[in-house]
Amino acid sequence: PPFALRENDAREFRFVETALKSMADGGILFAIVPMSVMAEGGTWRKDTLLAHHTLLAVLSLPEELFYPVSNQTVAVVVRRGTPHPKAQRVFWGRIVHDGFQKSKSRRLPSPSTAPNDLNTIASSFRDFLIDPKRAVTSVPEFIRVTPIDYADQILELVPEAYLESRVPDLSQLMARLDEQVRENVVSFVDIDLRHGTISDTIIDAARTAPKKNAPVVTSVSKFGRFSIDSLFDLQAGDYHALGDVETGSVPIASCADTRNGIAGFYAVPSDHIYKDALTIAFNGWPLTTKLHPYEFAAKDDVAVAIPKDDLPPEALVFIQATLNHERWRFSYYRKCFMGKLRSIQLELPVKSDGTLNTEFMVSAVRA
Repeated sequence: PPFALRENDAREFRFVETALKSMADGGILFAIVPMSVMAEGGTWRKDTLLAHHTLLAVLSLPEELFYPVSNQTVAVVVRRGTPHPKAQRVFWGRIVHDGFQKSKSRRLPSPSTAPNDLNTIASSFRDFLIDPKRAVTSVPEFIRVTPIDYADQILELVPEAYLESRVPDLSQLMARLDEQVRENVVSFVDIDLRHGTISDTIIDAARTAPKKNAPVVTSVSKFGRFSIDSLFDLQAGDYHALGDVETGSVPIASCADTRNGIAGFYAVPSDHIYKDALTIAFNGWPLTTKLHPYEFAAKDDVAVAIPKDDLPPEALVFIQATLNHERWRFSYYRKCFMGKLRSIQLELPVKSDGTLNTEFMVSAVRA
């Protein structure tokens, strides 16, 4: 306990229920449970956990904490016997480095110089449990104290749904964009060499393109928050099983990570063809985002993101890199689907009037 056996139909939250029933009112429960207990479904969390008890804190733990058992886990802290007040602040934390690393089927002390997140978070975590009204400084992608979002229909109670994104400094931003541009070029060249069926191919374009001096970016723009839904029309891909689709000349994008997600080339009707759009994975590594500056179709394991405005290709690359950075929010144990995708807030460059600063995005990607 609290991990159910595979051949058993018991659910992990039953262990939590049993523990709470054995406690006195006002007692505090600390339990480590699979992330699915706090991320999937929602009925138990709403009708049992929050209806009768107060959630104080949730910490995401390292993915390989129980290696070689593969399971993402979270630590939960619950006060027994008082229904959760909607204004109650909850401590959300994300532990990535705990001082150990996987080595030859064991977890051994890590020589890494990365700080131990458990040590870093311990003081503010203890202080909050003693006094939940105490001010706690938010740290993007690490710590945040905020009430539960009851507008969330599935009532996810995991830090990945509440932590804020980190606004990159100039060096972090340029490294992120450099990596994204390189990945895109590798993917496009791979498709070109394998198939050579996409017009205006990358290789031919590179041979004939005039040489230009890249702009120099010396300062970072101010950033603001944008929902994906405000920038793109989102829709699921049209194809599920490709075995029933005849081969042809149109690439179909999937959630696969290699070859820009292209699963093959098929005969596709014109109303299922997109161009100059992004695909965002629901499965595989959720939120993995690919750029498709060519005609393509899509499987239903990805969302097709069609720009609402006429965004230049460099802006699409910038947004693609930002989405790929946000993959830390999802995993095999916390899936992404359309409802979650629409609610994601991206930190993007803005002008003084708060509108999207596409000029900065273009300059940064070209640099």
